[in-house]
Amino acid sequence: MVRVASKICIFLFISLTVLSCTSRKGKVFTIGFSQCIGDDAWRKQMINEMKIEASFYDNVNLIVEDAKGNSELQVKQIQGLLNKKVDLLIISPNESKPITSIAQKAYKQGIPTILIDRKIDSDEYSVFIGADNYAIGKYAAIFLGNASHEKRNVLEIWGLEGSSPARERHKGFIDNISHFPNFSLTGKVSGHWLKGDAFQQVKSFKHLNQIQVIFAHNDEMALGAYEACKQLKMDTKNMIFLGVDALQGTKGGIHAVIDHKLTATMLYPTGGGKAIQVALQILEHKDFKKEYLLNTALVDSLNAQILQLQSVQINDYLGKIENQQFKLKSLDNKYNNQQTLLYFTIILMGLAFFLAIMLFFAYNHTKRILFELKIKNQKIDQQREKLSQQREQLVIMNEKIEEVTAQKLRFFTNVSHELRTPLSLLISPLEKLLEINKYPEMNRELVVMKNNTERLLRLISQLLDFRKIEDEMMKLYVQQVNIVSLIKNTKAAFNYQAHIKEINYQLTIPENEIDIFCDEDKMEKVFLNLISNAFKFTKKGGTIRIDITEKKDEVQISISDSGKGIDKEQLAKIFDRFYQGTGDYSSGTGIGLNLSKEYVELHNGRIIAKSQPEIGSTFTVLLKKGKEHLEKDYISFIPDSVSNSKKTGNGYLMPEGSEPLVSLNEGDYEYNLLVVEDDDDMREYLKTQFKKDYTVFVATNGNEAYQMLKDVEINLIVCDVMMPEMDGFEFCRIVKNDLAFSHIPVILLTALSGEDQLIKGLTIGADDYLYKPFNYKHLQLKVKNLLQLKKKFRESFKNQFLGSYNETELDSADKKFIGKVTKVLDKYIKDSEISIEKISADLGISRIHLYRKIKDITGYSPSEFFKSYKIKKSLPLLLAKNLNISEIAYQCGFSSPAYYSKCFKEILNISPTEYKLSNTK
Repeated sequence: MVRVASKICIFLFISLTVLSCTSRKGKVFTIGFSQCIGDDAWRKQMINEMKIEASFYDNVNLIVEDAKGNSELQVKQIQGLLNKKVDLLIISPNESKPITSIAQKAYKQGIPTILIDRKIDSDEYSVFIGADNYAIGKYAAIFLGNASHEKRNVLEIWGLEGSSPARERHKGFIDNISHFPNFSLTGKVSGHWLKGDAFQQVKSFKHLNQIQVIFAHNDEMALGAYEACKQLKMDTKNMIFLGVDALQGTKGGIHAVIDHKLTATMLYPTGGGKAIQVALQILEHKDFKKEYLLNTALVDSLNAQILQLQSVQINDYLGKIENQQFKLKSLDNKYNNQQTLLYFTIILMGLAFFLAIMLFFAYNHTKRILFELKIKNQKIDQQREKLSQQREQLVIMNEKIEEVTAQKLRFFTNVSHELRTPLSLLISPLEKLLEINKYPEMNRELVVMKNNTERLLRLISQLLDFRKIEDEMMKLYVQQVNIVSLIKNTKAAFNYQAHIKEINYQLTIPENEIDIFCDEDKMEKVFLNLISNAFKFTKKGGTIRIDITEKKDEVQISISDSGKGIDKEQLAKIFDRFYQGTGDYSSGTGIGLNLSKEYVELHNGRIIAKSQPEIGSTFTVLLKKGKEHLEKDYISFIPDSVSNSKKTGNGYLMPEGSEPLVSLNEGDYEYNLLVVEDDDDMREYLKTQFKKDYTVFVATNGNEAYQMLKDVEINLIVCDVMMPEMDGFEFCRIVKNDLAFSHIPVILLTALSGEDQLIKGLTIGADDYLYKPFNYKHLQLKVKNLLQLKKKFRESFKNQFLGSYNETELDSADKKFIGKVTKVLDKYIKDSEISIEKISADLGISRIHLYRKIKDITGYSPSEFFKSYKIKKSLPLLLAKNLNISEIAYQCGFSSPAYYSKCFKEILNISPTEYKLSNTK
């Protein structure tokens, strides 16, 4: 029995040991990558992307071979990979023809073969991944054609003439540059993809002095050409240098564009990460395509800075991902160790069980066996204690994981409330690009992006409005609106979509204009939603009609489409909250039509839906004329003076006839701006935009900003409303009620919509108010206008110091402050030792803040202002016949008549005696 038990123990031990050593991993795939050359930045980035992507998979073993630009060596390396029996082969050919036969051989042997960046002279491969090199050449030609209308000679710098990218880029360039007769391809040289070769070839080009444009097949060669022209002392500022790759880093193309060495570069993605993804699809027998073409884009001075900033963020995220991967591997190692320990613990527990059986049969045989069993039992107890400790550690780790999960939920909840800020960072750059209007084809795509961004904003606004309606907090801000113009403008927003879908898009309007009273913003949302739904359910080539009909007491607006229609059962529910339909009708959030109905009914109007399946649908909105039906508690009428104002891009009202001021910082006056914003991206964006013209200081909340005002002279504040610790409203109220800072203009930015928020901001003293997302140019003009007004006020004050201070163009807060200062000066008018310290003590503000405030309002330093005020007070005394100049000097606080005469002449360019004689004749 003892022998049987011993054998069972040995079997159990061996089984559990084998079990503990069994790997949890499945099949490991070996992927071989043959790189044609690995020492240039673009190729290094491709390899780096492959390694990063491969690191995400436990079952991938990546082997990289570098041919160093030698086609014969690359053939040998590929054969070596085949000998290693790799599961999949990735090839980036140095030249197409020499690599063709070995690539065909791999493909015929049944090894999946992926070509990346460059092709071979055969179709016998599995997948090709690379940029559309023909499109790169095409867009390069289009960029040059739009960049200049002057006659230009072009020098083209090739890569390897035997490589497919060079041939395709050349063909795309040649096919499209012919459309621009002012551009002539004067010559070509071969740079072999290398900067040094391009430098030598350009430097030795005989007709270089006749060249105004250089198009190189990559950025390195373009930089080599630039340095050659620079060394030959050519006028590089008036030349165009165009490259391809748009790599990041100090030596990359994007940085060269920022440094104005290259005029532009074409984004040429490496496709490294994509290659690994497609490789896994092939190896795991998933569907894949024969060809994956990577998108390209133009990088010039307009977007290079943004791309560089995005690259910094992406690199930071990659670092974090690598750190997380390291932590995950560490946790995985701990898990494996704990698993091994658990297996051995089970083994020991099994041994203890069978040892107990052996003890039962061998108890009387030997005391020594009992002693050994006692020792082993003690060891088992120790193992159990350790296991218990490990379980406690697992409980603690589980609690930490739950805590992290809760933090993630809070994070995503907060993000949903901050969507307006990133939308500002999308809309403002898009509008800026659209204003350039150099590339019509690209502008269409930008318009699509802008429209969809605005659509997202409308969806967010719908959710906010839905909540307001649900809480019975929705108000209408009614004004007289030309409903025909409103419908025209709304229709125009979908013209491009109608063109793309080839839809017959018509508008029928009456001959005369129709004015009604309504909330323009909310009715615009109604019509946008109805027209958007019509496009959503109308097939290509269909019809959408908008008809405006004027009746006796109301206006009827109908939106009809030839879409698939709605059946009766669903038609009865389409205005219900959260109803999304079934089958082909299921889409959207289910609140758009419900919200439209609520808006119309708030106006005491009606909305009617009619539809027939496979024929189409008609939505009709009926709005009453006049305003008697709008006399409700939730309705506010906007005055005519405001109704006749111009609306800006974010809905803020600007007085009719106002002109933007565009010239600032003329002279030595330096403007300091304070940007108060808790969102890192928005704060960095505003800082980057403003620092071109101003010295910019930043703060993350009101408390931090208020402390900064005490230490730094600030000329204007741009402040967000929603911030932690102290919000923008409270900060603005404190600034405007503090005598030391009340003169500083404040512009509030907010994601909170609604006229009540605007009224609140202006009531507490804000000088201006903008909704997010906003047009940055609009914000820039507002900042310039306010600073220019302050500048004009200072000049006006200095020019009118002899007149009444109340007649100068100061705002009420500044008038009150100057009034307080002059009262204190009148109090000490005879004191020749009066100082800024004494004045600041009487006013209750610090010396430095008094100095800054007087300088900002009047343009004078305090000592200059005190002196000019004393001279002003002496003028009526000079005209009196009973006082001589000495008496007047001492009475106005001058230490001597001579000093009084000197100051008088400095300010008025005339002596006191001459002034008296000229004004008493």
